[in-house]
Amino acid sequence: MLKGGILILAAGRSRRFGADKRRARLPDGKTLLEASVRNAQGSGLPCLLCLSPGDGANPPVADVPLHIAAGAERGMGATLASGAGAVSDWDFVIVALGDMPWIRPDTLQAVAAAARRERIVVPSYEKQRGHPVAFGADFLPALRRLDGDRGGRAIVSAHPDAVCELAVNDPGVVSDVDKPTDIHGQKP
Repeated sequence: MLKGGILILAAGRSRRFGADKRRARLPDGKTLLEASVRNAQGSGLPCLLCLSPGDGANPPVADVPLHIAAGAERGMGATLASGAGAVSDWDFVIVALGDMPWIRPDTLQAVAAAARRERIVVPSYEKQRGHPVAFGADFLPALRRLDGDRGGRAIVSAHPDAVCELAVNDPGVVSDVDKPTDIHGQKP
């Protein structure tokens, strides 16, 4: 049985949102990041929340293992590289974004079930690719070399034969929060 888990990337500065969107309240009263984390935890997989060095004293969510990503100020790629470096014993890593609060736990379980050391699993909803993406351990060295604001998309593009597109019935995989009006519901 493969060992893996979820890296939740939440070190960004929310420039497009205008404030710290991680702490924005959803209609159910949870914060955006809390909903994302609780859904990830609901999958039963290990979770590691990747934050910036400035978040360490006052993390936006409690009760989840934290990883303070050195270099997070350089962008998502640097955060992902740092997080991937913290999970050297995993056979796969599911990269989830902290601003996607509607991904269902069973979708995360399905992505994990499809994961293999030599595979990249990309969920899709109605033929639109989304997140979270599972990278097998064969791709961890490439993830650890990322920097700047570019995430794993280049790795997915560079290895089309390794990509397994997994159709799911979950619009949450293509629904993120970019601006305040997005917190009122999914935008498939």
